[in-house]
Amino acid sequence: MIYALATTHSVPARLGVRQCTPQWLVGTDGTLPLGILHSTTRERGCRITCVLPRSCPCSRASSVAPPLVHTMTDTVAPTRILIVDDHELVREGLAELLARQPQIDVVGKAESGMQALDLFSQLRPDVTLVDLRMSPMDGVETIGALREIDPAARIILLTTYDTEEDIFRGFTAGAASYLLKEVGLDELVDTIQAVHAGEKRIPGKIAAKLAEHMAKPSLTPRQLDTLRLVVAGRSNQEIAERLNITEGTVKAHVKAILAKFGARDRAHAASIALKRGIVRSS
Repeated sequence: MIYALATTHSVPARLGVRQCTPQWLVGTDGTLPLGILHSTTRERGCRITCVLPRSCPCSRASSVAPPLVHTMTDTVAPTRILIVDDHELVREGLAELLARQPQIDVVGKAESGMQALDLFSQLRPDVTLVDLRMSPMDGVETIGALREIDPAARIILLTTYDTEEDIFRGFTAGAASYLLKEVGLDELVDTIQAVHAGEKRIPGKIAAKLAEHMAKPSLTPRQLDTLRLVVAGRSNQEIAERLNITEGTVKAHVKAILAKFGARDRAHAASIALKRGIVRSS
């Protein structure tokens, strides 16, 4: 709260006001008019209330009173968010819930990664909520593209999937937080506010999976290509033809994959890959 003496009507104008609605300010006994109460609104939800003398041009008062104390209240602007989810019920339901929160302003909703890029460029939201599994551009690709537009973009991944690989890819792409859609409304709003303030929020369960992933040996790009084809049920010969390598090289890649996964055989390696989210089932 800031207090200052106001003697003219010029105070709101200097504050960049869009509108000014005067009202009589009545004394505690309900009879004595003390001055004019001006409620003004600025951009992004800031509200200013000032008490000006009765001689203010808006009052049309005949008598001139001594200037009253001017009180200015500048409230915190709501956090402007963009929601990106390809499921309409989820997208609209989430928007409806968040729109009821006074500290949140849902400025846009996108049903795809491409639409998200357009809306982000137009609206420049404070925080963007992005679904992970979307098509054709998934959440991780969307995050990368958004951060190309604005490297400082603050983004939260909101998903039903919590595999190690998804979590790792999300944070590597630049997400500031990773939340499951089972999250409570209070925690979601709190996370949005924290991310807007420049913080990173990683729930304990997500942090544990991320740490577990980091501790495991990673696959080379060629081993990952081989693994995808193993999960698809291809034979060594088919994999060799697809990747334009020899069967001996395929066997070496499979052996390395089994060792890194601690897997018994190809089927076990495929199961681990799907469980950890390294490969997605088609």
